[in-house]
Amino acid sequence: MLVAGFSKTSRRFVIEGDTESACKKARGVMDAIEAEYRAKGSSASVSVRDFYAVPHKVIVDLSAPVSHSIEVDMMATGAFQKFFG
Repeated sequence: MLVAGFSKTSRRFVIEGDTESACKKARGVMDAIEAEYRAKGSSASVSVRDFYAVPHKVIVDLSAPVSHSIEVDMMATGAFQKFFG
């Protein structure tokens, strides 16, 4: 993400610009990471999901069209509360 022009703020990667171009850039990074995992017979998204035990309903699919109406705050879902209690 850093190489693609994002900067890290706490645990989030941010970039200036419009939402659509930021999403396209993030998708490109994620596609490249996923390709590396697939070459090794694995999946990056499945590995991250399994590591953090993220429920399927809170996963944001970066391959889907950009949505301006839905934003998920992972901390608000309670999925990570057991790690910060």
